[in-house]
Amino acid sequence: AGVEAPIGVGSDRHAVGTALLERYPADVFLLDDGFSHHALARDFDLVLVDVSKPLFCEEPLPLGRRREPFSALGRAGAFLLTRTKPECGYEALARRLERYAPGAPVFRSRAIPMQLRSAGRLPEAALEPQALRGRKVAAFCGLGNPGGFFTTLEGAGAELVARMEFRDHHRYSLDDWWRIAAKAREAGAELLLTTEKDIVNLAAEVPPEMRTGAPPLYALAIELEIDDEEALLDWIERRIEESKR
Repeated sequence: AGVEAPIGVGSDRHAVGTALLERYPADVFLLDDGFSHHALARDFDLVLVDVSKPLFCEEPLPLGRRREPFSALGRAGAFLLTRTKPECGYEALARRLERYAPGAPVFRSRAIPMQLRSAGRLPEAALEPQALRGRKVAAFCGLGNPGGFFTTLEGAGAELVARMEFRDHHRYSLDDWWRIAAKAREAGAELLLTTEKDIVNLAAEVPPEMRTGAPPLYALAIELEIDDEEALLDWIERRIEESKR
């Protein structure tokens, strides 16, 4: 959205927030993946629901990824459905969420490919997503839902000749890079794609000057398209104002 904000990372969210506040005056803290972080109180929770994964079929830990019983959804102030299709209404899912959090609004969103940004050893001009049509592409990522990234590339017309999945938040080593580069070459890829998040996780051990032996590397920049975006922003602003009283 063009907003610049300081970012803090750490397991002790309160300590990280306190350190940020000492350096940067702030009125609002946005906590990522904080719904089950019971040690830190929040003024409201916006719960994201990935519609590409059936929420109510998810098993609890350790069999699945669900951390709490479904009744915990009662804490949600609102829901944002992600990876939705514009032509689908998701009424059945919205009704089920309503049972757990009566009155909580449900919004819909999807990721829209915006640009391919050069991230290789030699800087290249940025490409439009249309440049993927019919191109042989190798892709890698370390995401919670890697399938969503690959589906986005295929939706843009790419022919995925190789896909490589790593654990969420994976920090890439130089050995990782050589394996990625080799697989992309062996698959005959014309382009090597990843996410902007993964470029950050690649940078520490594999700076641009070391990204050799692979097809041109690009990061896919996306933008979140939200149905009724103004209504969601109004809801957030109201909750912020209410928290100040």
